[in-house]
Amino acid sequence: MTLNKEELLKFKISSDNELPYTKINDFMDYIYQNDLYEYTDDIYDDNGIRDIIRNDIDKFGWEKIKYMLEDVKDTNCYYLIKDGYGNFKNITNIDINNIIDTIIYDLDKNKDGDYEYE
Repeated sequence: MTLNKEELLKFKISSDNELPYTKINDFMDYIYQNDLYEYTDDIYDDNGIRDIIRNDIDKFGWEKIKYMLEDVKDTNCYYLIKDGYGNFKNITNIDINNIIDTIIYDLDKNKDGDYEYE
């Protein structure tokens, strides 16, 4: 697979901050097109979030769901990210920048692997 590093870097935001990431749909399309799923395991689309909520509400009750969704500020987002505690929050610039940095690091580390740079 050929991955264009410059194309990936276009998704980075110049400052790491907690502002909502506004290009998430385009970023996730890029991830899917380039088979980089493993880097976004903590990002869930609306359908995945609904499945988790349905499952957890039956097992743990509504209080678990309340805490799980407490940090979601913008409910119009199609994607949310799950933190280490199993709670969801809106995806921020720093989240995406960290994912991109990890992808670049891994690809640089494995230049002789499955990925090649254009």
